[in-house]
Parts: sequence; C-alpha cells; structure tokens
Amino acid sequence: MGRGEYRLHEDFKEYFVQPAVWCTKTEQRRRHMEKFERTLKIKRSMATSSDGDIYVLTSGARGKKIGQKKRVKASRTGLVVAAAAVVVVVVVVVAAAVVADGCIS
Repeated sequence: MGRGEYRLHEDFKEYFVQPAVWCTKTEQRRRHMEKFERTLKIKRSMATSSDGDIYVLTSGARGKKIGQKKRVKASRTGLVVAAAAVVVVVVVVVAAAVVADGCIS
C-alpha cells in the first residue's frame, strides 16, 4: 500500500496493515479477514457465488446488450375498465329495483 496512484478508501482505513506485519501474522490474518468480510455491505447489484464465499458487482445490462431496453408489453386496460363499469351499473340497477319493490328497507 502507499505505492503508485492507488489509495485505500476512507471507509476501510481501519483495515490497513503494513505488508511486513501482514507477512508475520498467521491466525490473526484469518481473523482480520473475517472481520473485514463481516462489515462488507451486500448490495442488490451484487452476485453471490454458489458456495456464498464471493460477492461480485454485476453489470446493469444483465444478459442484454449495453444499449438495449426492454419495451413494456401493450396493456389491454380499455376492455377491463369497460367491463368493470358495466358490472357496477348492473349492480346499481338491481339494487335500485330491490329497494323499489320494498324487499330492503
């Protein structure tokens, strides 16, 4: 670390270990990595390996070409709305007829 143009992000400064110190660790190295993995935030845009050990960021395309868009299927709401309006009108007419006959007071 500290060589070249790469820097450790501010959120992960607490996990920094000098390379010489890292080489001397044995059991502490495993615990250090487990602590880091527990704090890793899993996002919806991440794919998980089959054994659950590795998380990888997925692309936004997910099996499509980069510029491809999914078009919305044409909806047929006109028929459904008209049918619902007919049912409401029939129910209102039948209810009015029942009230007029004196069945419901």
